[in-house]
Amino acid sequence: MCRQNGWERIAVVGEEDLTDIALLVPHGKGLSVEKIGKGKELASFDEIFIADMDNPQAVYDNLKTRVKLNRLLYLDLFHISRRCD
Repeated sequence: MCRQNGWERIAVVGEEDLTDIALLVPHGKGLSVEKIGKGKELASFDEIFIADMDNPQAVYDNLKTRVKLNRLLYLDLFHISRRCD
């Protein structure tokens, strides 16, 4: 998916096991994947993957004010609402 879309720099947001897995998956694939914390500049990343399992909706709501929605990736199992405030 990343290669097909031309994404090379991926930011991962979260502190749980899913974050660790997300950092391991692209190993050897030529992708740059970085775990980021609050306040990190996001402009240099092609996509931002939400891996926060505690409160993914809050993370999404925060990030949607900082980047275009089409740059946010997350798993369907998080049931994130894309509602507009």
